[in-house]
Amino acid sequence: MSSIHQVSPRKSNNPSGLQKATTPELQITSDDKEADIWAKMAEHKQRKAAREEAAWLEAERLEREERLEAKRKEQERLEAKCWEQEARAQQKAGELKGKAQDKGTSAAGAGSCKQCKKGWVLCTFSRAQQRSGVPGESEAGPSGVVASTTTSSDPLVAAVTKGFELIAAAIDRQTVEVRARRETQRQFNSQLGDLLGEFEFVLRPTPLASESSKELHSDMAALELESLQLDCEGAGVELDERIMH
Repeated sequence: MSSIHQVSPRKSNNPSGLQKATTPELQITSDDKEADIWAKMAEHKQRKAAREEAAWLEAERLEREERLEAKRKEQERLEAKCWEQEARAQQKAGELKGKAQDKGTSAAGAGSCKQCKKGWVLCTFSRAQQRSGVPGESEAGPSGVVASTTTSSDPLVAAVTKGFELIAAAIDRQTVEVRARRETQRQFNSQLGDLLGEFEFVLRPTPLASESSKELHSDMAALELESLQLDCEGAGVELDERIMH
């Protein structure tokens, strides 16, 4: 009676499931070739990591440039809005002043004519106009708002005219202040750019220094944009308050 001997497969302790051949007949590659393969794999991983890091830095740079471009466009839009508000305020002041003058002139003319018709007296209104000056004669002020050169006897018209002259002077003063701030900011940016240019010749540029310079330019653009927004808001509020009063 023959017995069947069952052989169970040996389990390997190598977690990868691969065993290194120890005999020259079963060994496929030598130790030197295996070390070379591992070195190439490590070099490949390093190159891959370097490519990924370079791609990430490039994406960050593009994103930063997009943010700076968006801030620049927003700054241009705010500047255009400021100029538009100034022009609209000057135009509105001129229109209101013209209406007040027309209303005062027509009221004075109507009163004189009614007195002439009622009392059957000779009308002297036209001669009084000739002595005081031609109605409508005007000259343009510094802000472009037309200011009358004639003096009216009506206190209401005189008060309105004086108020609009004050508004025009305030607009001129605000415009000069805004332009002075812009010129100061431009000179500061120019001087800072010159200093950064000199440092680039003295110091060796490094990626960290380049990133710090870009962040500094970004912060400067943000501060300039915030200053311009505050100037526009302050000018608009001051003009609205002066027009309402």
